[in-house]
Amino acid sequence: MGGWSKTGGAWCLLLGVLFYLYWGVRYTRWIDPGVYVVTIALLASGIALKGVSQVTPQES
Repeated sequence: MGGWSKTGGAWCLLLGVLFYLYWGVRYTRWIDPGVYVVTIALLASGIALKGVSQVTPQES
């Protein structure tokens, strides 16, 4: 159950963490509002997609 939502959510979470770590190591700047915005957007999307994948469809 979940399918593409679960897969997409996992990828968004992974990309959010990897993006933040890459940017910090590459540019040695850990405090940057632009990086926070991108990371938070990816993490929030990942959490939302993982949540959507766990909702069971109601029967009519």
